[in-house]
Amino acid sequence: MEAQAPEGYEGEGAEGEEAEEDPETGEQISKPRNELITIAGRVYREESTTEEGRFKWIYERWNKVTTSAQHPDIIGTIAGVCRSADEEMKAY
Repeated sequence: MEAQAPEGYEGEGAEGEEAEEDPETGEQISKPRNELITIAGRVYREESTTEEGRFKWIYERWNKVTTSAQHPDIIGTIAGVCRSADEEMKAY
């Protein structure tokens, strides 16, 4: 299964696009880029039901492609998930 760009994505904000001028300062302000973001999947640990009590690592494939315009704070969201996972691990 191959990931595809979202419908209507034309690579807005690509390199070489003209910058706008700030009316107050006169400085050039570059437009925010609309970048493609590929979310491949996730890896999580599941407790095994065997008597040995081992853990089983599972990879769940998503292959989702989205854009930074649709999810402007995706980096902050992922960082929050990592931070909460780290706090959970320290609690054990």
